[in-house]
Amino acid sequence: MAEDECEAVLKLKLTKVGLAVAKALPWADDNRLGPARFEVLVDMAYNMGIHGLLGFHRMLAMAEAGNFEGSAAAGLESKWATETGQRAKDLMEQWRTGVAIA
Repeated sequence: MAEDECEAVLKLKLTKVGLAVAKALPWADDNRLGPARFEVLVDMAYNMGIHGLLGFHRMLAMAEAGNFEGSAAAGLESKWATETGQRAKDLMEQWRTGVAIA
């Protein structure tokens, strides 16, 4: 498969995951969260599946209430964060601040 075909497939997969996130978490739309935070949810759902993401009960409940500081801390207390290492730290910083990581 050519590089441009791979990119098209990835883009399609990410679009599908984004739609699944939006359906499962109606409060977590791009307008309310902003694109950087929504991207974190899509990244997590892409890597763990939508059901894996939905297992982050405390993190998601705090985020729905607008507490992104506490929500990010809850995300970092997970097995996922321990196993994912620096990538999880970067994603939770993006989640906390709403600013995309470089």
